[in-house]
Amino acid sequence: MRIALAQMNSTPGDLDNNFNMALAMAHNAKAQGADLIVYNAHFLSGLPLKGLDDYEPFMDSLWMHMDALGAQMPLRALVTCIDRLTNEDGDQFFAPAALLMEDGEIYSLFTEAPFDDEGDDEEARAFEIDGEIFVVMVESAVNENVPFDGVDVVVEMCADAITENEYSPFATGRSQRLKGVSRMGDCYTVYANMVGAADSMVFGGGSCVVDPFGRLMHSCSVSTPELFIFDTHGRKHELQDEASVHMSQDEFSYTALVTATRDYVRKNGFSDVVVGLSGGIDSALVAAIATDALGAEHVHGVLMPGPYSSEGSVSDSLDLARNLGISTVTLPIGEPVEAVHAQLAEACGGEVRGLAAENLQARMRMIYLMTLSNAYGWMVLNTSNKSEAAMGFSTLYGDTCGAYAPLANMYKTRVFDLARWRAAQSPSIPEAIILKPPSAELYPDAKDEDRLPPYDVLDQILQLHIEGGKSATQIAMEGFDADTVSRVLATTKANEYKRAQEPLGPLVEGEPLSGREWPITCGWRDSL
Repeated sequence: MRIALAQMNSTPGDLDNNFNMALAMAHNAKAQGADLIVYNAHFLSGLPLKGLDDYEPFMDSLWMHMDALGAQMPLRALVTCIDRLTNEDGDQFFAPAALLMEDGEIYSLFTEAPFDDEGDDEEARAFEIDGEIFVVMVESAVNENVPFDGVDVVVEMCADAITENEYSPFATGRSQRLKGVSRMGDCYTVYANMVGAADSMVFGGGSCVVDPFGRLMHSCSVSTPELFIFDTHGRKHELQDEASVHMSQDEFSYTALVTATRDYVRKNGFSDVVVGLSGGIDSALVAAIATDALGAEHVHGVLMPGPYSSEGSVSDSLDLARNLGISTVTLPIGEPVEAVHAQLAEACGGEVRGLAAENLQARMRMIYLMTLSNAYGWMVLNTSNKSEAAMGFSTLYGDTCGAYAPLANMYKTRVFDLARWRAAQSPSIPEAIILKPPSAELYPDAKDEDRLPPYDVLDQILQLHIEGGKSATQIAMEGFDADTVSRVLATTKANEYKRAQEPLGPLVEGEPLSGREWPITCGWRDSL
């Protein structure tokens, strides 16, 4: 049998466009002689749906599109579609149902996931197509309880987001299970996963086919749609070198950030972005990500030197822009800041001073960026990172503004890692930016470490708390200074209100701060 593996980048709720992409892939597969096409899970609805699956008009339209696709499908197709199911207790829930499209008809393969988490194979479903025996899993991993006797092809239809399950198995080095399944069952194993991004979700792609000897036949891109066709009998395929597919953690994370930024901008109807360039590491990395995602002609840098900006903040930003090939404009903020100082001096007790004066600079810069955004229809990319967000080290309605924050879930130390990785690939982020001490430059000789622990210490404490779920006492027992730990956790708690107002960003590593859902009004204090 000649089988086509379709890896799609679907937009949540965009049924017409997803339909057209799926049908185009099917016709392409048919033209190449395929007998069957296998799609990733949720290929027609997209993800995340965030309540759309509980909205009857959407569900009606989804199934209308599914029926229409079945009627127009030029070859057999294995697909999934969200359905309202009922468990043994009579409770209703939504889950993707596995379906077979054939000759204009749609057949249900099973009404529940065929294997539960305990490995109970009571619900296992095997079916035959032209003498080939298939076992299908939907959003579930094949385990040793699969009834392998006589099975020719095992199919996993997934929508694995990065940080979930076993996404991108060969790109990330998580391929042993799939190899074992093929060897154990003497069968082909097909892993069909969604690719692309929507909101904070970034799907891993990496759909792949493993032959009965446990060898990689093909691993798809981790960032773009793809169609791969193979034969189960009678035709030899050139095997793919696993080493050529494997990616380092830095390469994978950077690629995921590029994918997320590309899809968020384009799927929300924008073509261009604007980025404030400070000469610092965060804005430099965001500019590089945006350029790789959208093309240099669609990225616009804005330099906004203020009264405490160093010479390097301008020269390094211009070097960055030249390396990336992006356009820039330099708009100093000194005069408008002075005007606001004069206007507010009396109301502020004689002068604007201290934190109010510092934050005024950041808010003026965001006025510039938002005005340019409105004037040209550009999306503003936020340049904050996870360490800053955790500590509230930002100006509310200043550098917290923006439509999308590519680094929202990346710790500062990881920002440096990714910047170094990107700089090593081609001229992009100048070494001067990577080497300079981080600073917001809002007061004379400012350095981030004036107000924060060193980032290598801070990020370890935050990771133990956020990803590890450890208390202040437990973190201190790991060897960290007790006062520092107490200060970090107290500051993190105190700034929950800021994070509730910060822009969305992709989840590529670790746990999202927004996912904790801690109350803003809260009397709990985690201290030693």
